[in-house]
Amino acid sequence: MNVTWNKIEVSKRKTSADWLARLIFISMLVVLPSTWAIDNTLPELRTAEQIRRMPPKEAERHYPVRLRGVITYFDQRISTKAYRFIQDDTAGIYFYMGPEISDQSLDPGQFVEIEGETGQGEFAPVVVAHHIQILGEGKFPEPKQVSFESLASGQEDSQFVETRGIIHSVQLDPQTSYHILEMATGDGRLTVYASHIPVRAQ
Repeated sequence: MNVTWNKIEVSKRKTSADWLARLIFISMLVVLPSTWAIDNTLPELRTAEQIRRMPPKEAERHYPVRLRGVITYFDQRISTKAYRFIQDDTAGIYFYMGPEISDQSLDPGQFVEIEGETGQGEFAPVVVAHHIQILGEGKFPEPKQVSFESLASGQEDSQFVETRGIIHSVQLDPQTSYHILEMATGDGRLTVYASHIPVRAQ
């Protein structure tokens, strides 16, 4: 059966054998320092694209950040595998919750303003959020149509995308409550994580 899965975020995760594209709404592991200090002499960054283009060492200078955008994915059920993504008019990006707001809960689709700083991350620069203000309900961005090759390259990491394929298997992970789907698309296979089946329309 051919199935279309809309508005799914993607990233690439390294396995012991090779690079395998992981489709999980959005996913990215982040390694951040235990302490942060914003350098107020640096210019404030206001778009996700500005941050994404920074070299990792430059992001570690902790540029002040003020972003407005839509929460495209938010899941903190497992602290070691927390997924939090915001997308503005320029791009999507992962954000880490600073200790002062670590208990704050957000919902996909909310329009928010994030104040914080840049961090190096593991695969790409990230935002360390110190204050998040909910401004109201937002509108999900139009998903970008992507191929398997584009997903496997990692260039769509943290972005809001759409792809098509054939589902070969579905199983429920009791630890995370995610439905794990194996999907064939293009020249490869993807692992898709869905909170609900059928996938809820955004």
